[in-house]
Amino acid sequence: MAEAVRFRVGPLTIPIAADAFEAWVDQAGEGDRLPYARGPEPLRSHATFLLAARLVEQKRITIFQPRVPGTKLFDFVAQRLAPGFMPVPVEPEALDVLDRRVLGEIRAVIAAGTPWPGDASAARRLQLKNADAVRYRRERLAGLGVISWVNRGPLQPLVITDLETGKCTAEARR
Repeated sequence: MAEAVRFRVGPLTIPIAADAFEAWVDQAGEGDRLPYARGPEPLRSHATFLLAARLVEQKRITIFQPRVPGTKLFDFVAQRLAPGFMPVPVEPEALDVLDRRVLGEIRAVIAAGTPWPGDASAARRLQLKNADAVRYRRERLAGLGVISWVNRGPLQPLVITDLETGKCTAEARR
């Protein structure tokens, strides 16, 4: 007698429709936010996520992924940028020696066309105390408008963009 096979499907990432997302971008004001998906990881090949990536490249939105409190899920959020947004040049004296070292590492990874190796690996290469030291500098650089990054999900490297050049680290190879 055949036994019933039981399996469980974990939480799924559920995005809004790409056309609804694009309509929101067209009418949203500067600073407006839209959670365009929720789930454990991005759906890289889904039309909504492809649209988000294109809109980031066009500097129409910025995206971030806060964790949903008490869960293993992320909210994928778009924030509308001002039309014609251009990053403000950062004065060189605003960056200290450690900021410049971490930025140099990010730019070297971008130039090599490879994925970000992770903060712990970068800390070892730069001979910094630990991953938190690199993470702090990365967050500081983002706050100064020098870089931005996208968290593509668990076990995926960050995709870090140098806002001066618009170039970014590679996504993980599958």
